[in-house]
Amino acid sequence: MGIRDRNMTDMDPNIVNKIVEAISAVQYQKTDEKNYHYGFVAQRVEAAITDIGIPVDSFGGIVKSEIVDEETGETIDYDYGLRLEEFIPILWTKIKDQDRQIKNLQEQVKQLLDK
Repeated sequence: MGIRDRNMTDMDPNIVNKIVEAISAVQYQKTDEKNYHYGFVAQRVEAAITDIGIPVDSFGGIVKSEIVDEETGETIDYDYGLRLEEFIPILWTKIKDQDRQIKNLQEQVKQLLDK
């Protein structure tokens, strides 16, 4: 599949801002370790994405697999994971938007100081 075969658009900075604001990073320590780890909780990401109005099944950053009871065939829980590489373009877009805002503010300050 070539790049022309994909439905590709630039990321909407407004959606990116909503995603970044909705998702909180966490610090945690496993019970058998001294080291701290940093990351995201997949269930919280799922809730945040849903609250924003993005269908979870259309967001490539979340992996959610059913855990099925072998006897009954019923879903008893879910196994979650995150594809962290899917968050890089979100952060990239956020950084670019902040850079644009900083440049605009610097220009405003320069204009005020030049008066």
